This record gives sequence, C-alpha cells and structure tokens, in this order.
Amino acid sequence: MVDVGSERGGEPDTEAPREHRIVHVKPAPLVGSTLGGGARFDRDDFQVRIGKTGRVDAQQPVVRPHQRVTTAGPGWQAERALAEGHCDLVGVVRGQIADPDFAAKARAGATNDIRLCLSCNQECVGRMGLNRWLGCIENPRTGREALGVGLVRHPEARKDVMVVGAGPAGLQAAIAAARNGHRVTVFEQQAEPGGQVRLAASVPNRAEFGDMIRNQVAECERLGVAFEYGVGVWPGLVAERAPHHVVIATGAEASRPWWAPADATNVVDVRAVLDGSAPDGGPQAGQSVVVVDELGFHHATSCAEVLADRGCHVEIVTNGMVVGQDLGITLDMENWWMRAGSKGIVQSTDLV
Repeated sequence: MVDVGSERGGEPDTEAPREHRIVHVKPAPLVGSTLGGGARFDRDDFQVRIGKTGRVDAQQPVVRPHQRVTTAGPGWQAERALAEGHCDLVGVVRGQIADPDFAAKARAGATNDIRLCLSCNQECVGRMGLNRWLGCIENPRTGREALGVGLVRHPEARKDVMVVGAGPAGLQAAIAAARNGHRVTVFEQQAEPGGQVRLAASVPNRAEFGDMIRNQVAECERLGVAFEYGVGVWPGLVAERAPHHVVIATGAEASRPWWAPADATNVVDVRAVLDGSAPDGGPQAGQSVVVVDELGFHHATSCAEVLADRGCHVEIVTNGMVVGQDLGITLDMENWWMRAGSKGIVQSTDLV
C-alpha cells in the first residue's frame, strides 16, 4: 500500500498529520438515484436554440438533434423548435435507441409512456466507438432484435410471479413477466424503488441516470405490476403467498478488500460514503482521503467529487494508466479531468 498522505507539489505540508480515510472501489456493481419526473436540469433553451445557430438564411434547411426530453414531455421541445422556426427537421437518434416507439408515442400524446434516454452513452455511441455492437443499458432489446430478445410470448396460463428487489434488475424482470401476461408483485425492503441506481444518480453530474428507474416504474404501473414497499422476503412469506415463480434481484453486497484490517474503521466502501452509513457519516471537511480505484469507472470519480465538494483533500490511486480509464470517450473522461482539476483532486496512477 502506497502512503499518499502529503499533497503533491507546492510547499511542504507543515500542518499536523491528518488521519487518512480510504474509500475502496471494488469490482462489484454500483448502478443506479434521485428520481422523479422533474429531477433533471432543464435544458429547454439550449436544445431549442442550438438549431437556430445553424440557420444561415431562410432557404437553408436546418436539422436539429433532439434526444432528451423535458419536464413538459417528450417531443415538446421538437414541436416548439419547429413552430418558432429554429429548424426545419428534428432528428432523434439516441432517444429512439432507448425507445423505438418515441415518435409514435409522442404523436399519440402518450408522452409519459416514452422511455427517456439517459444520455449516458454507455451502450450506444460509447460501444460503437470501440467497434462493438450497439446496445442500450435500459432497453435489453436494442441490438438484439434478431435474437428475439424482449419478444412477447403469451403463456398458456397466467402465473403469479414474486420479484424480490426493486432495483433496475428486479424492475426489468417484472416488466418482462408482466408483458407476457403474468401477475407480478415486486417486494422491496426499502421505502422506495431504485436500489443502487438511486445512489449513483445522487452524485455530481449523474442525476439523469435516475430516469432509468422512473422509466421502469412507469412501465410497471402501465402493465399492472403491484408493489409492496418496506417488506422483507423470507421463506415464510414465500410459503404464504405461494407464487409459481420467485425472482431474486437483491443486488450485490460490498466485500472488504483483502488488504484492509477487519477493525479498520477508516476503510469504507464507496456506497457507505454515498448513503451516509460510513462511521461519522464518512470523511468530512479537512480530512485527507485516498480513493482506491480498481474499476476505472464512475464509482471512484463520482465518490471523489462528492468528498471534494465536502472540503476533503482527495487523491485517487489506481493501477491503471489513467484514473477513470473506462469512462466514456464522449466527454465523460474529458469533463472528469476538468472537474478534478478545478476541485483539486490528485490523480495517481500505476500505484496499486
């Protein structure tokens, strides 16, 4: 383990030694946020005006990109842009990757039924840039249409399905079962859905990720899926409800890194920092924090930003060539570098 207590560069640190707090980012899934239809920032004027900047004269046709939606509903920005003469045609790309029925639903006035694009670029343009097949993290059918993924298969008899866990996996399982005509009930121990998606979307610059759960819950409600919150599931409840099938989607639990002593209270998981369950609520202003990144994705960078915003002295240590090496090449990595620099986050590579 590398001692990275002192800050790099500048004058020697003459202050009293600060206690190190280490946040371990391990190879386990952290997905997932603050939810609600109006929880995203409003980019109406930007989205509408961007098309107008390309208009040279009345004879020059202008096509404006449009993939996001607003609190006024999908398609509203597009209609406004056309009506106000900002452009002549609106192109929807990522929005229709997330929901191929985008235009049909907007035309029918079913704007709340549209699956919102998250603007995450993880499975669409991010994968295409790596010469991989196109996909979508919230639409399992995208890129797999020819394989029959997501096709509705009506059963000979409807069955009762119990889904344990209302995170993204449990909600998608509920959607799939309900689409195929089964009676589905989702049990969630917490008071609200979302699982780790809710945590992921609570960090800087990731709020839009929470739309995944909003989309899934809305679809579940349309399909008649029942929810029971604040309910843990045990064998006795399964025997009492007697479902035909039980789907376990309770997610993963963090494992302690091998190098951390069992009694070391200053070594915590990134999720304990984000949800406040770490001792004393996690590192506080003025403390030094080492974030050990073994993934190279948003886990470490997001946690580092949260801690830096608290006033902590943050350094990310990774065994990779760069911090966040798997961040998207569609400005995720570039914007991270700029924010890290502005917040004084030290990045140390090839050290673990």
